[in-house]
Amino acid sequence: MKIRSGFVSNSSSSSFCVWGAWIPTSRLAPNMDTESEEEDWEIHDKLQDICGELVAGTDLIYAVPGEEPDTALIGLPYSKLNDDETGRQFKERAQKFFDEKIGKIKLSFIETEVYE
Repeated sequence: MKIRSGFVSNSSSSSFCVWGAWIPTSRLAPNMDTESEEEDWEIHDKLQDICGELVAGTDLIYAVPGEEPDTALIGLPYSKLNDDETGRQFKERAQKFFDEKIGKIKLSFIETEVYE
């Protein structure tokens, strides 16, 4: 994965501002062999599918970097902060999802661009 700053042309990127975590592929898909002879794009597509199923029906979003699909970003975007919700409640809502679906992970504020 490359994180770039400044002007970049001819690239596909998405910007994220979330309360979440970068999660290793080994944690999301313990049986996936990222060292296999599969092409990176095949691993990327499988990881996209896994993340999509994981966050389905929630307010969470995900991103899988295209160049090195060994990690995925999952988080609750700040745009989903409810009007009657405190920052603490927002963070607890995100943490509850991680605890139930992925396990205990320390979450943090993440602001980044992911290039696909």
